[in-house]
Amino acid sequence: PICDLTLDATSQHGTRTDARPGTGGASATGIGASVALTVANDGALAEIGDGSSLGGARNAQLAASSVAPATTTAVGGASGGTAVSGVIAVTISNVSTRARLGSGAPLVLTGAYSAIATQRAPLATTATGNVDAADGAAVGVVIALSFADHTVVAQLARSLVAPGGVTLRATGASAAATAAAASAT
Repeated sequence: PICDLTLDATSQHGTRTDARPGTGGASATGIGASVALTVANDGALAEIGDGSSLGGARNAQLAASSVAPATTTAVGGASGGTAVSGVIAVTISNVSTRARLGSGAPLVLTGAYSAIATQRAPLATTATGNVDAADGAAVGVVIALSFADHTVVAQLARSLVAPGGVTLRATGASAAATAAAASAT
């Protein structure tokens, strides 16, 4: 029998982390801290594995798609006669999207082969702090960090016969917007 093979792997996973200050009463010394950490591990794999065989196939289509936005926001501050505050926002994003024909004996099709991998993984990391000291020292530290390890691959790891044509396409869009803002009065 002649058949078509379609493997479709899709991942849509967004991550959001927020750290916001609580409220407190007035005091001679104000101390505040906010820490927001996002660790996002995501991906999609459409694969004919290493050593796999496929017989009687006309067309083979592998499609892997990942949409993995990550947002991290930390807001903090302190007020008092003397005020000290620290605000840290960190985003770590690991996204892998693969459409792959693994190694092994040659794959013989009577039609076409395609492996298409697409990925969109935007990051937004923001840290904002405000320190207000009425009559003493005002000390504030604000840190925002983004780390992105994004991979998008369409791969052939063995010989292939496909008289209908071969398409390999990998498309990725990664953007990291990282901002830190602090004020002291």
